[in-house]
Amino acid sequence: ILLKEFMTSKILRGEKTLIRPVNIDDLTLLYVWENNPDNNLFTHVDLPISIFQIQELIENQSDVFKYNQMRFIICDLINMTPVGTIDLYNVDFQIKSAEIGILIVDPSNRRKGFAYESIELVKDFCLNILALEKLYCFINEDNHMSQSLFSKNSFIMKEKPNNVHSESLNSDVNFKYFELCF
Repeated sequence: ILLKEFMTSKILRGEKTLIRPVNIDDLTLLYVWENNPDNNLFTHVDLPISIFQIQELIENQSDVFKYNQMRFIICDLINMTPVGTIDLYNVDFQIKSAEIGILIVDPSNRRKGFAYESIELVKDFCLNILALEKLYCFINEDNHMSQSLFSKNSFIMKEKPNNVHSESLNSDVNFKYFELCF
């Protein structure tokens, strides 16, 4: 991916998925997804979230260079239906790292390659556009599907470094730390 190409189209395209930055047209969709208690295992979000909070998140996640976070909508390339989100947050351009998170909302769309390919596209974006050197994530210790997914995407489960933290984590839940260095 070239920076000029991305900044013009703002789209990442794979064989199965198209990933685009979130926009205000996604407000209702994100409101429903974020407030669905079935997604708690994957999102680490305290419910409920107001429509105003979602709007603010959209505004703050549209420019990674300005807000140090970015949310993409994952779409099925065949029918352009949104199937989930993939997020970069706690982006630190000084130490060249970012936290990554992903959600494929409908269980019937899981294990179809959308998440795997989305992570691969965002890894390429992080390496070639953002010039990051490390991605990391915190995965609920009960979420074996996500642990397997990130392992397949070359992330390694490690002891969490002392200088890495996430403000989004619920302190009542145990998480495993996964890391990928480019």
